Amino acid sequence: MIKRRELLLGTLGLSLSAHAQEAPPLPVPRNLTPEQQRQLEQYQRLNRSLEQSITSLPESQLPRNGLWLIVNSGAVPASVARFNRGDSPNTTPQALLSSLDTSTLEGVTRAFGRRRVRFGRLVALVPETMTVLHTNPKLGESVPLGELISTDPLTALLATLSDPQFDQLVSRGLGFRDLSPDQASLLKKALPKPFKVAPANVSPGTIDFQEFQAATTPEQRNALQERSKAVREAYEKQTKTLSERELLSGLRLRVFQSRHYTFGVPGQQGFGVAITPASEKPQEGWKLEGDGMEFALPNEISPLTAYLKSERPNQLKPSELPLSAPALKRSIRLDAPKTVGALVVQLAQATGLELYCAPRLAVQRLTLLGETDLSVPAQELAQALALSVCGTWRRVGRGYVLTYDVTGFATLRAQQAQIVKRWEARAKAASKSNTKRLKKRSWTTALPFVPGDPSALPQEFLGKSKLPFSELPAPLRQAIRADLERSATPREPLPGLPPDPNEQNQHLPYSKVLSSLKDDSSVGLDTNLQFGVELEGLGVMRLGQWRWLDDDSEPPATVEAPVPPVQPIPIPEAFRGILATTDRVSEAVALVQKTKAMGFNALLLAATPQGAPYFTSGDPTKVLVAAIAEGKKQGVAVWAAVDVLCWRRDRLQPKPAPLPPGIVEDRGLFGETNSEGVLAGLAQRTEEPAWFHEYIKRRMGNDGFVTPFVREVRNHLKTLVTALARTPGLAGMAFQRSGSPGYLDMDYYSGIDYLELGYLLEPRLQRLRASLGDPLDEPSNRSTEMYFSVGNRYENLKLDVPEFTPAPQGIPVGVPAAATAPQNTWQKARAQAVRELMIELFQSAQRAAPDLPLLMRERKFDLTFEPWTEAGRLHEMQSTDASADAMGQKASEKTVLVAAVSPGALRDWRKLRSEIESERRQNGRGKSKSLVLDLLTENPSVDCPTALETIAPYVKTAI
Repeated sequence: MIKRRELLLGTLGLSLSAHAQEAPPLPVPRNLTPEQQRQLEQYQRLNRSLEQSITSLPESQLPRNGLWLIVNSGAVPASVARFNRGDSPNTTPQALLSSLDTSTLEGVTRAFGRRRVRFGRLVALVPETMTVLHTNPKLGESVPLGELISTDPLTALLATLSDPQFDQLVSRGLGFRDLSPDQASLLKKALPKPFKVAPANVSPGTIDFQEFQAATTPEQRNALQERSKAVREAYEKQTKTLSERELLSGLRLRVFQSRHYTFGVPGQQGFGVAITPASEKPQEGWKLEGDGMEFALPNEISPLTAYLKSERPNQLKPSELPLSAPALKRSIRLDAPKTVGALVVQLAQATGLELYCAPRLAVQRLTLLGETDLSVPAQELAQALALSVCGTWRRVGRGYVLTYDVTGFATLRAQQAQIVKRWEARAKAASKSNTKRLKKRSWTTALPFVPGDPSALPQEFLGKSKLPFSELPAPLRQAIRADLERSATPREPLPGLPPDPNEQNQHLPYSKVLSSLKDDSSVGLDTNLQFGVELEGLGVMRLGQWRWLDDDSEPPATVEAPVPPVQPIPIPEAFRGILATTDRVSEAVALVQKTKAMGFNALLLAATPQGAPYFTSGDPTKVLVAAIAEGKKQGVAVWAAVDVLCWRRDRLQPKPAPLPPGIVEDRGLFGETNSEGVLAGLAQRTEEPAWFHEYIKRRMGNDGFVTPFVREVRNHLKTLVTALARTPGLAGMAFQRSGSPGYLDMDYYSGIDYLELGYLLEPRLQRLRASLGDPLDEPSNRSTEMYFSVGNRYENLKLDVPEFTPAPQGIPVGVPAAATAPQNTWQKARAQAVRELMIELFQSAQRAAPDLPLLMRERKFDLTFEPWTEAGRLHEMQSTDASADAMGQKASEKTVLVAAVSPGALRDWRKLRSEIESERRQNGRGKSKSLVLDLLTENPSVDCPTALETIAPYVKTAI
């Protein structure tokens, strides 16, 4: 039963909540067999809680002197907790029972992994150890490269080969005698254990999952299993298991090439499908069981985890709570709190301080023993509580929260993610070195194919990257077409179930390719590396899956051909607009005139190049009024383009224009602004070319995001929208840049290195006051795991902190799941804050000018504009899956396409043509009748009048 108690703290006027739990008695099963009864009793004895174990001691053993504080008193013994988590696979329940001694207070303390710590007359029974997450940036470089790539032993082996050894590997292969002891050890690690081979044309007898699901009766499923068992037994009789001695004397490691055949998806520029042909007839010879692929078990933990997480003796962590403050010197007599959260509420009430507790800690059960009516200093109680939960007190504005660390849990995870990214970059560098050595030896023409590989090409085609489909050998064309047909056909749903739309979407790209496949269709020939082993009498066998090769080499330098004479791009759309900006009246007039001269009929006037919003220059409509007046003369409709949350600021200048008073720029997990986060992210991506860094700085580094949580920002925006909407002659308003990194419901973030914003003091304190926890403790990635990819393997780094991120199966009875499960409320709160702001802006515009047309630009990727007619209906791509083709599917006559004018397009008219054609094809689908040329998104600091002069000859309209 959950109890909720509201306490009002005097003049502070705060409402704090406390959760107390009382676990209802477990139902006792009836009609148990003797064996079941024995197992039940064994389970109950093993899972006796700490509170039960202590309170059942003889009277003489019970705590007497002082007030005893026991946090998480519902915990089971430490060895049982490890067994329940699966961390003790070789332990039996009987062995656990025999090792537990809970007959004395000292025995109970040891069994539950606790120790006594005295704070004056307060005695806390605290955990012996605590989990520590390591975030020193030097870990990114200090971990030996050999350890990073040892989980992919073949990559590690190639990196250690001398040039003569590498030549031999490419030509005829390497045996154990050709390797040093360390190299031989890596090859042994790469081989499957046991080394089991079977005839290539024999099936191991597995059951197709779809076939098994289609069997609806026990008899049908038993028949399938019996059939599979018989086939498996026949298969096992034909297999061979080779000894280590046989391998050491006769095995040779070989390298081969394999091919993928790629096709562009019609109507989806930049997207394609890859086909690896499968053999239609049984293969001859022998093969490794499972092709020698070893898969990491889901719970297999990488040894690299030890660098990022360790167990240390539990001790007080650095705290931001001022323990010497007079308020904490007061004594407090506790009123039988049942949980940590309830105790924090009583501590706040006694001291008058704003004290809060992380939700994951607040629900932990609390037991008081001994002199329970004793008064103790609040200072000692705060310290004992922090040590008992292996945490500390963090300051948040005027408040303090009991949590894991003074650094946010999400911040710690982000710091660790940066370390893991650096590991991946170093491991990838080793892989790229192998690629360079293969390229030096012309591997795409020198390496053979594995015998019988259905993807093999004739020698005369090797080295080519594309071919017409008709030039491929007939058997290969037939295999590719058969594979496309399989991939384009959705599986039939199970009887009684409707078709799965996701299943349809997955097959749609293949269906498009198949339906458009002709003799002259272009086929990409992608080359992959395939390892193999060769043994006398058995021949060549694949070793693992083919591999993409890491390659960062730039294409050969070529002299750029002169740009051909301009062939004007037809612009037949009825609504033809220019998205531009200026803070000068004279330039605004000139922009209207140039828009008219180009044959366009609309100008969308946005904020100034330096990002100073309209209202910072006094009259927010001064420039706009001048443009509207000239527009009336020229027949050009002038719209106001409003940057909602992202105000362009020229960050490439030493001193960007300051924001207006009261306007707060949003901050990330590390307290950084967007531009600071971009620069920090680029500093860690040293492997990328300089031109790409400059592009990112220009494209993203000058974005200044403001927070929707601060009332002054919301008021400024509403004032601006109202003033603009009331401007006489305004054609409409176009809202854009209304999405910020972290505020969007996405499966990834578009910022550099997944930048997230929203971590200002005000919203953090608001959430603490609502008993929702500090957002700094809520990682966007809810998993307690992190993955480190090396070659074709993914290493699982398990970074959970048991005392702060309890496993779902460890949720105590009677505790609401939302209190202990990984939180996602912060993500929803950020998205809701923007939604509420947009509704307010819509209403402001409607009140000021009810008939004024409103447009909203797609919020996630700055794609199309759509009419905004409902306050709460925001325009954003719902799916980031390119195959779903979300924007194109919802295109209509009212969709306004937006073609970005990049710096490259200013130099070469063909790039602008390509951008326009791509927008029409991808997002317009022949339905849209509106097009806007966007001068700002790809080049925020562009001089708009000059840019229009440049592109004017590129376009042709029917004026």
